[in-house]
Amino acid sequence: MHKDKPPGMFDFAERSIRYLIGFWLAAGFLLSLVVHVGMLVWRVDSRRGPERAETLESKTAPMRKPTSPPTAPDVRY
Repeated sequence: MHKDKPPGMFDFAERSIRYLIGFWLAAGFLLSLVVHVGMLVWRVDSRRGPERAETLESKTAPMRKPTSPPTAPDVRY
């Protein structure tokens, strides 16, 4: 590079190229870790059958008091 001219838009130094490559390698590694952990969690959750999985409705059903059916004047069509 000539001292009188400013560096161009794509005139990267050798060090900045290495930093850029290192950044993308690290970002790819972290992304792959997140994907692999997500796959493992999904795999463990899919092994549980629906008989073992509790929903919010099944947890709160014993806590609710049964209600009486509505009286005739309250029902409107």
